[in-house]
Amino acid sequence: MIKLEKINKNNNLIVCDAFVEDCDKPIHLSLDVNKKEFEKFSFPDNYEWCTAHISKAKMFLLSLVGMGEIPKEKTIMWY
Repeated sequence: MIKLEKINKNNNLIVCDAFVEDCDKPIHLSLDVNKKEFEKFSFPDNYEWCTAHISKAKMFLLSLVGMGEIPKEKTIMWY
């Protein structure tokens, strides 16, 4: 599970705070929609294994491109 909060779109950037699994420290994500890549970010200690979580967040954030109004929060879960 990953929870995205404070989602905001500004020109070619989509930014948010991401909380992976049970971690209470956010990962600040900044997605360049032209490059379809995140700017450099760091995982909290002991959460480096959460790369799949970031991939799920990226897919969702890219789906927002072209939308006029975007949600401020999103929880993504999978099995």
